[in-house]
Amino acid sequence: MKKLFCLLMITVILLCGCNTRVKPQIDISEKYYYMPTAVTFDNGSRGETLARFNVENGSITPLCPDPLCDHGTECPFFGVVNYTVDGDIIWFQRYMIDENTDYICQYDISNGKLRTLAKYEDDGYTYAFKFGYLWKYFSHNDPTDNDLSVRISLSEENFDDPEKIDPSKIPFAQVGDIYYYAVHGAFNSPATEVRAMYTDLTDDWRVADDVFSMNFTYYNGYVYYIEKEALMRVSVNEAITGVPVNTKEPVKDNVGAFFFSDDMLYYLQNEGADAEVIGWDEFLEEEVKNTYGGKIWQANPDGSKAKVFTETDGYVISKSMLSNAQVGSRLVVRYGCWKEKQRDGATFKAWRAAEGGLLVVNLDDGTYEAYSVFDE
Repeated sequence: MKKLFCLLMITVILLCGCNTRVKPQIDISEKYYYMPTAVTFDNGSRGETLARFNVENGSITPLCPDPLCDHGTECPFFGVVNYTVDGDIIWFQRYMIDENTDYICQYDISNGKLRTLAKYEDDGYTYAFKFGYLWKYFSHNDPTDNDLSVRISLSEENFDDPEKIDPSKIPFAQVGDIYYYAVHGAFNSPATEVRAMYTDLTDDWRVADDVFSMNFTYYNGYVYYIEKEALMRVSVNEAITGVPVNTKEPVKDNVGAFFFSDDMLYYLQNEGADAEVIGWDEFLEEEVKNTYGGKIWQANPDGSKAKVFTETDGYVISKSMLSNAQVGSRLVVRYGCWKEKQRDGATFKAWRAAEGGLLVVNLDDGTYEAYSVFDE
């Protein structure tokens, strides 16, 4: 009887242990779209703080987990000027204007751990998160020999011993083991060439003669880019050099933005002279058109079998809507709105292309939900 009682007690303990075990954290990267949002203070000044937009219900909340924080200048997520997201990890750059200092930070969304990885006094450098690295390079007019550009691996966190790089070779696209970068003339002038180089940034470069755009997307053996409002592509031999090997070919005319998902091309098509005039911008004194007709198009990667995938009911989609905006099977799309602008004591009606709200498009069937999440 005593043995039976002990066995029963052990069973109860084990069952209680199972019921109280902490459940594993869900992959919230499949639920949230991360974005900076404006904070307005009592004195009228504004700043940016990181927030997350829930694609399932349209709610938007500060990324800061402190319920007592006002998310102002004392908030550790305030002053964000750029960031990158990889799963449950966010790396971001804060610029604190009162300190004239940049902070490089990492936040683990799954456990709420925030770390400051580096602190840089503002000295004319630009910081960019690309391809798993933080790139730090000079952006002022008169660089000296001391203005060394570096890249820092986000996984290795070699902030104390960064890798020195040629400041003229800051890449804007990567294909396999190849980086692409632009060759400029005078400071900040338009690119005169596009070149390709290996990822160690020391090997000889090759000119990619057929490519003259800095809006690259590599997909399934091709580099896609927009040239003079036309979507073009160039085949790429990734295994050998990553440099375009065939002549470029057109995919679609009048394309404003594009992206790929599940072997399908999605894009905005400029309706040109046929675009509907939706009003007059009193501030800029010009017509405002629904340039893309509130439509998202779908086609095969070569441009064939094009059709309207999503047609919105009166929403004016922003050209920038296809940049890093896919969350699971949903696409986050910005749309515009009318706002008031002040000048010389007068109030004007003005158009703001990306300040109306967000559309969440279901990539399975093209349906969407609209959410007004920005301050009017």
